[in-house]
Amino acid sequence: MTKSMIQPESIEFITKGSICRGKLFRSPTPSNQVVLITGAIGMVQEQAPLQYAGRLAQLGIHAVTFDHRFFGISDGSPRQLEHPERKSEDIEALADFLKSSGVLGDSIRVIVLGICKGGAYALRAAARSPDIEGFIGVSGFYFDAVSLEAASGYQAQRIAQGKLALETYESTGAVDYLPIVHATRQDAALPYPALHAWYSPWETTSHWQNRYAVMSDYFIYQYLSAPDAGALEKPTLIIHGRKSTNPDAAGAVFDAIPCRHKSWQFYEDGVDFQTNFYDRAELIDRACGDVCEWLDRAKNA
Repeated sequence: MTKSMIQPESIEFITKGSICRGKLFRSPTPSNQVVLITGAIGMVQEQAPLQYAGRLAQLGIHAVTFDHRFFGISDGSPRQLEHPERKSEDIEALADFLKSSGVLGDSIRVIVLGICKGGAYALRAAARSPDIEGFIGVSGFYFDAVSLEAASGYQAQRIAQGKLALETYESTGAVDYLPIVHATRQDAALPYPALHAWYSPWETTSHWQNRYAVMSDYFIYQYLSAPDAGALEKPTLIIHGRKSTNPDAAGAVFDAIPCRHKSWQFYEDGVDFQTNFYDRAELIDRACGDVCEWLDRAKNA
């Protein structure tokens, strides 16, 4: 994997009483824009977000990676809780921190970039936060009935098991866990051998953990992106691929966004699977180039 030549600075911010920790990649050239980057289910900042942050900074745009509450080096319990609303709150808190702290100056423009499920979380944050001035979705997983059913094959059962786990946690404090990925188990959050092959090495090389709190399913499988898309009145860039997760859902989200200043980049080639957007150098270079071109246009929108 490509490592950034830019040495990041550690940052901390508070969201709902918990400390979240991240890295600020300063552009070596002056910039009044910063891109906050969030990733897929259970993803930590050493994974795909790092790849995008380093490249964007080298291209002249400040970038920030961070671990959401309950994950990686950030605080919060229960650990490994994948909660769409909580993740959007974290993004909003980070945007507020960057605007109010002055760490990047007084006139910084905050843009959010979400990869995979992070696209849906960033979409919600952008739709409602006054501190966020634009949204970028990269190979986003946008929540609709088709996508949620396809993600596991048994949406109703996921909701039921999540509700039971939530009730157990609320009554006893015990947290039930399942794997995020597994080569053969169908009860994993992502029961696909190809995703297991991509994720599993990270368990020994990063803060990533191959488990998620089962109560997460109660929140994930009832989440919908359409209301957030309909409320987004800010410049938008959606990058998707022919072999990304559910292109139809990405297209529907794009169509539902009322903002006139929106762009659609659809990659017909160069994408064999969703994870290519996580670590394929030439694809990330292409995406970051498109992001920078769009940012240059969007700052005057």
